[in-house]
Amino acid sequence: MMKNIIKIISIFSFIIITTSIQAQYTYLYWDFEAVDGAEDALVEIFDNYFEENEITYKSGGWAILRNAIGGDNTHTHRIIIYGDIYNWGYTEERETPDLELQVTLNNANNLIKKWTRNESGYILYTGETSFENYPYRALYEMKVDDPNSYTESFIKMVESSDVKEIMGDRPMHMGAIAGGINDGLSHWVYMGFENRNDYLQKTFELNSSASGIQFREEVRTIRTVEKTSTEILVKEYN
Repeated sequence: MMKNIIKIISIFSFIIITTSIQAQYTYLYWDFEAVDGAEDALVEIFDNYFEENEITYKSGGWAILRNAIGGDNTHTHRIIIYGDIYNWGYTEERETPDLELQVTLNNANNLIKKWTRNESGYILYTGETSFENYPYRALYEMKVDDPNSYTESFIKMVESSDVKEIMGDRPMHMGAIAGGINDGLSHWVYMGFENRNDYLQKTFELNSSASGIQFREEVRTIRTVEKTSTEILVKEYN
């Protein structure tokens, strides 16, 4: 599993584009079960990797998250890498990027019981919001039968005046799954909140709003939410 992680990152890191193409944001993630109490030590390993090597990305970044509630309960943490697929990779060319990553993951692997799941896909909608001030995250994984209609209804709901008033600048992003262990799922919605109480309050208000109710009615026959989970940002590097 760890060798596959290095291989996949390497493939994405060496993408070369010779024509001007509109940005397309993508992501890769790996779930794992950490040794009990190992979170601080894992963060220290990745701190050393990014800070000692002075690593920065052309776009996006790298984040470590802790599973909070829900999901498949087979993992404790997640590593996610995200960015523009046409502007992917390190800001500065590196002589031995694979070796640096291999050493880091070897060190981290001593604190990981097992890698449990992986996924890649596309970020289709972000609006003008970010997760910068919202470390508590909610993930809704689903099957969608009519992607175009679903996307249209989702954007209409997110950009409605009543939903904007409720959510403020909290992010409500949407994307599609491209590969990995996805259990037949096709799409996801990822939202950011200040904490668990903020999550409970805002999702209740969102679901009770006129636009939220209309959205659920519009997608009732084309969307099936299979998994709902929450996670907390541990550390982000970008």
